[in-house]
Amino acid sequence: MTVFNVLLVATLAPVWVLSILGNGLTSVCPIFKGCVAKLVIFYTSLAWRVTFGLCRGFIKVNIEGLDELRSNLGSSGRQIVCVCNHTSFLDIMMSVKSSPLNIISGSKMMVSNHIFKMPFLSSIVKAQGHLSVPFKGVPGGDDFTIDKELMAERLQMLEDHSKAGGMVGWFPEGAMNKGDPLKVGTFRAGGFAIPVHIDTEIWCMASVGNTVCWPRSSALGGRPGNVGIKFFQLCESSHDFVSHLPDNEKERSIFLANKAHDAVQGGVDELVAQGYVGVAMGREEQQQLLKEG
Repeated sequence: MTVFNVLLVATLAPVWVLSILGNGLTSVCPIFKGCVAKLVIFYTSLAWRVTFGLCRGFIKVNIEGLDELRSNLGSSGRQIVCVCNHTSFLDIMMSVKSSPLNIISGSKMMVSNHIFKMPFLSSIVKAQGHLSVPFKGVPGGDDFTIDKELMAERLQMLEDHSKAGGMVGWFPEGAMNKGDPLKVGTFRAGGFAIPVHIDTEIWCMASVGNTVCWPRSSALGGRPGNVGIKFFQLCESSHDFVSHLPDNEKERSIFLANKAHDAVQGGVDELVAQGYVGVAMGREEQQQLLKEG
């Protein structure tokens, strides 16, 4: 954990300095926000690639569909939507470090609002131009009620970003899964209005093992573990995918949310079948697993 966190801070330190300078610049000249966001996301992705590359001796990451993702993401010429299950802060790192640099640098995400209050990281996320989920409850609590007016505004900002050609992504569960990390929570349909309004590619990321390396309740990550990631395309055209349904935004959004949920759950189940585990196991559990082959 010490090695991981020292490397993480060391690789992100130049990005943090760039973010501080970028935030100062954009506060005076907002016209540069887009350029600053692209630069900061680009170097963040590089920093995380270096960190995990140097830690691969004790954090083993196997990514299925990586070549397909980097070769075919955006190849249809349509805009791009990416959704993932959410069990750990590591989810964001895996999605950002895996995506093609030229595409991820133009991305905008909906992320947990508590990240904007974290020292060091808050400056980076702000410079990246990401948006926070406007929960009404106390950060870290169990109240996941959303400020609907603010949420509508931010979803519109995401949609505008997509219309302008940028990639958009979010965690449709709305928050980190506090239950069984191998059971994907219900996908909220609200965000899926974007691929209903705009003809997009929809890509999914399913992950297992992130909670071993970086538990949800832990402020620091880097525990030894095996992380399994699976990227796949849900559909090449969201409009074609829902064309059999009535022209009703709510019905089509729910359909996309449910299809994406089932596909991500299927990916999680495949990774579990390959031996990836959702939570750290004790010695007795490990011995039992070995006995069972």
